[in-house]
Amino acid sequence: MANFELVTWYDTWNQTGLDNLVNKKVPLYYATRYNLAFGSLVAVASGGYSVEMGSLASQVLAQIAAQAPGVRIYAGLGSTGIVETVNDNNQNNNRSTNNIAAWLLSNGYSGISIDAEEFDAMQVVPEFITQLGDTFNSKGLGIAVSVPWPANGPQNLYGNNAVSVFNQYVEALELQDYSSGGTPNDVGPWTSAGVRTDILMGGVSTENGNVQTPLPEVTQWTQFAAQNGLKGMFSWRLDNDHGLDGQNEDVDPTFTGAMTVAMAAQPFVPNGTYKFTSKNVQSVLMGEAQKIDQSWVPASFDLTNLTFANLANMNGELVNANTPTAPAGYLPGGSYLLTSRNMRVILMANCQKIDGSWQRSQLDITTLSVNATINNINGVLTVG
Repeated sequence: MANFELVTWYDTWNQTGLDNLVNKKVPLYYATRYNLAFGSLVAVASGGYSVEMGSLASQVLAQIAAQAPGVRIYAGLGSTGIVETVNDNNQNNNRSTNNIAAWLLSNGYSGISIDAEEFDAMQVVPEFITQLGDTFNSKGLGIAVSVPWPANGPQNLYGNNAVSVFNQYVEALELQDYSSGGTPNDVGPWTSAGVRTDILMGGVSTENGNVQTPLPEVTQWTQFAAQNGLKGMFSWRLDNDHGLDGQNEDVDPTFTGAMTVAMAAQPFVPNGTYKFTSKNVQSVLMGEAQKIDQSWVPASFDLTNLTFANLANMNGELVNANTPTAPAGYLPGGSYLLTSRNMRVILMANCQKIDGSWQRSQLDITTLSVNATINNINGVLTVG
């Protein structure tokens, strides 16, 4: 489950959402990529089409980029202008593709997520992606597609050539499972059609409203995605995640949904801002295990990419069973506890210092609360 990605959306029309960023109330470490909602493709004076984002987009992007170094930020595009852009590209030697790529790079974006939800636009999405593909690849820009009603499968939504185009050019297909049957049910029509599993992402709705995904299903869907080789999970949307107000957008979000996704994906790895300036992060169980001959030997188990653990001691070696058991914080459960001693869970990472150099740091998280966060303080992992 290495490199399991967490993606979320953030709005660009609500001053409250921007204020929450400015006031550093938003836990940006819950995602590795942000889609900013919503942009359109509009005609430009120089000819062709390019991207136009919401009124607060540049400020939202600046806040995310400053507070979450290293995360990727994509422009989220709705249906508006896609058909016209495809036609212009066909008639004018792909000039709109060049416009779009230039605009993204000059405005600090790493790619686009296409959330077309009107039939005419959806039917030309594969052609649009084909027009973008080589140019985007050459410039290091990514393409994602946010898929409504995913239970219908790729051909019914996007046409007969969608599968080959997606497999060739698309970084991620974000399945809006909250508008359909849930991640475990929605993946099948895509993999059976030939779509690569490693570009599929499950999806949950964390915002207030009728389609909000219940938290037990958030956990279940995320674990399914991680255990079945999907690229990751995405949520709609962080700025309005389980808000206490219940009605008005972006008012007092609790971020409960995003936290649930993150904890389900990597329950033995704490969250925190250290993730922005750390690499090679590991969570490792260490201690001693008793052998059949009653001797004690060093024993360890890498917990980093587990979605659950039920460890047993097999003659001094720790092994994981196929059925989960409840952990005690970050300490995994299992029968190994009966024949082991001095067991600790150690978080380890290469952490960047203020001077730009890197050093290895470790922190004992055995008894750490799962709600606690970790920071990198000049190369040292520290409880926030």
